[in-house]
Amino acid sequence: MIGFKEVNLGILLDQVGEDQAKSLLSGFSCPRNPDVEAFLREKAILFSRNGFAATHLVYASYQDAPVLVGYYALANKSVYIRANDLNSRWRHRLSRFAVYDELSKAYWVSLPLIGQLGKNYACGYDSLITGDELLKMACDRIRRMQLDMGGKLAYLECEDTPGLIRFYEENGFYRFGNRNLDKDEPGQKRYLAQMIKYFSSHG
Repeated sequence: MIGFKEVNLGILLDQVGEDQAKSLLSGFSCPRNPDVEAFLREKAILFSRNGFAATHLVYASYQDAPVLVGYYALANKSVYIRANDLNSRWRHRLSRFAVYDELSKAYWVSLPLIGQLGKNYACGYDSLITGDELLKMACDRIRRMQLDMGGKLAYLECEDTPGLIRFYEENGFYRFGNRNLDKDEPGQKRYLAQMIKYFSSHG
């Protein structure tokens, strides 16, 4: 997108080292979602080092200097989707990319996960980017990857709140179910909403 620069955290680590990278990330603040803040500050470097997830930092120009305005993290995820949770259109789409298990009446599919997505509220930097723009960056990167490796789907999990569900639905995601949280996973509710997006050929 024009006006934004995306930086892969793994590449940044190789360039500046872990201590400086931690210092850069320490200024990120997301009071609306403490889990998003905690991931970037406490887990993103480890996940990048170990190949669990790739974090992409998004910068914008502010007063002639680059500032961190948000980030998103991508990973691979194997997902179980019951056929009864899908309409006929989505069952047709899944049949092209997933393995259908007749016994459980469910699809098993490996697909890109948008694991984290958040804006930086420190110093008002959140006003420099919209949630729509940040999500589009994540989806555009997935689409570019899929040009080389195949696929047309993206997946995410989010808190079951009306505003958040509406945000993702307005950006083309379809809710199909819930995933119960593990005991050590944080969350206001004991489950997360599961959502999937299909990338059509025309955008």
